[in-house]
Amino acid sequence: MSTSSSVDCGRLEMTRHEYEEKLSSELQTRRTFLVVIETLICLVITGVSVLGNGLVFVAVYRNPRLRKPFNLYIISLAVSDLILSAVAMPFTCVSAMVGNWMFGATLCWFQASLATMLGTTSLMNMALIAANRFLKVVYPNMHRKLVSVKTILISIAFAWCFTGAIPVSFYITNVHNVFHPGHIVCLFDFSSASYTLIALIGVFEAFIPYQVIFICYFKVWRFVKRHTSHMSSSNVNAEDVHLNRLLSCIVVSFTICYTPFLVIILIESFHEHFPIPRQVYFFGSVMVGLGSCVNPVIYGILNKDFRQEFNSICRIRRRVEPQE
Repeated sequence: MSTSSSVDCGRLEMTRHEYEEKLSSELQTRRTFLVVIETLICLVITGVSVLGNGLVFVAVYRNPRLRKPFNLYIISLAVSDLILSAVAMPFTCVSAMVGNWMFGATLCWFQASLATMLGTTSLMNMALIAANRFLKVVYPNMHRKLVSVKTILISIAFAWCFTGAIPVSFYITNVHNVFHPGHIVCLFDFSSASYTLIALIGVFEAFIPYQVIFICYFKVWRFVKRHTSHMSSSNVNAEDVHLNRLLSCIVVSFTICYTPFLVIILIESFHEHFPIPRQVYFFGSVMVGLGSCVNPVIYGILNKDFRQEFNSICRIRRRVEPQE
């Protein structure tokens, strides 16, 4: 009986290994046209993300109206997206071009750590934003007592340290990282991690933050709905409603961008022999990359101060270029 089980496990491992080899072969033997397209997609996403999130920093620096304490959360999100695009994604751009990982084991661990940490950091920041908006709208007196620049900075530092513990815990428990030829990124191999560790990370880094986001925004939405007809005489004003709409869009866009990647990871985890086409893997990675691009676009569309400052920066650049 045990011999039969061992043979079955061996077959599953062989099947998984063989399929990874097949993905690697497909990546290396792509037609030139496909190499160019996939490399361009990676380069465009990287460039747009760096430019867009860089504009967020410039806008906050130039415009005093954008230097509100609450916007520290926006800056933290932009930092996360900028590090992902400027530091982690260039490795994927090169790998998409050459068809393999050429940077060694240390940088593979580095990319896997950044990708894991920064995605969860963004989610933690959104949970903090949701809690802040909940207090601001529903319990404004408590918000005034509890929320300050100091407490906001402490909460942001806690979020970064908490999510930074994920790759550290993987390193301590010898969780392997591998270059995935489908995703064209280095990832941690969760099959080498203990179920307890994965469960703890899943609960504290994903389930609880999403519950906080959902509950807080639901309570804010319900409160705003009740008071909309008496906006002038209630604790809710038009600015709060507009900001809540903007922040809800950020959460929705993050969920849309990360869901394909997470679904693929789950399918792989529970069905190791399930054949997923390489293009589907690549699509999941592209969507994660788009997640680092969309926030500046949302700010520019839904926030008047950011939109005016972005336009001002672009006008200055257009005036300078002819003189050069």
